[in-house]
Amino acid sequence: FKSKNLAFIDEVQAVKLSNVEVEKNDILLNITGASVGRVCIMLESILPARVNQHVMIIRPKSDLNPNFLERFLLNYKVKKKLLSISGFGATREAITKSTMENFNIIIPPIELQNEFQDKLNDIKSLKKKIFFDLNKKYELSHSLKNKLFC
Repeated sequence: FKSKNLAFIDEVQAVKLSNVEVEKNDILLNITGASVGRVCIMLESILPARVNQHVMIIRPKSDLNPNFLERFLLNYKVKKKLLSISGFGATREAITKSTMENFNIIIPPIELQNEFQDKLNDIKSLKKKIFFDLNKKYELSHSLKNKLFC
């Protein structure tokens, strides 16, 4: 999710767009244009929010972990299938509501989905730590170079 160039609306506009209001853990799927097939999970920090006609809201039921669904839709083979359905590369790329309603997804038992989310959270934490460590090493290296060559 990129917050750059978001449009901000007033309360009157928000009420008129209540049918496209996004909730925490909704999955957002771009359904038209060059960005067709892009997927992200809605974070609480972005709310309140509404979407335009280019974005489909997928609201998982209780037997479907939102993080699992997001990763499923981001899977290479699934993404490839979504792009082929959309006619990606054609003059008008689009994924319809009926296409997504009939799109088959794997739904393992919720316990396995939750276990998947726990492992995903562990990986995200490790990535964050590695990025932080690399950044610190870069800063240290840059500082040493400045001392040596200046």
